[in-house]
Amino acid sequence: MPGFLSSIDVVAMPSRWESFGQVALEGRAAGRPLIASACDGLIDQTDASWGWSVPCDDITALADAMSAAAKADLNTMGLAARASTHRHLENSMDCWRALARELMPQVAVQKRAA
Repeated sequence: MPGFLSSIDVVAMPSRWESFGQVALEGRAAGRPLIASACDGLIDQTDASWGWSVPCDDITALADAMSAAAKADLNTMGLAARASTHRHLENSMDCWRALARELMPQVAVQKRAA
């Protein structure tokens, strides 16, 4: 995968549905800007500093984003994309822990006592 990602300029994900978008995260970690549909799990993976968010099923918006990418400073955007992933795992684990504490407060209390 790293070899492939190093050979492309931008990761484009014109998805209609994504629960999370692992490919988007991998592309960002590889320093590639992202063009993604504004759907489900991809909404949280796009930011103007490292990519473009386009409405689902809007081919014109997708083409416009690709044209914008051709004129953009992809190196700077790629660095921002990579930087956006640095704390991703830690942030995800923090969210899972908070959810677990909310859903199972008795387990959190028992763990602290142990």
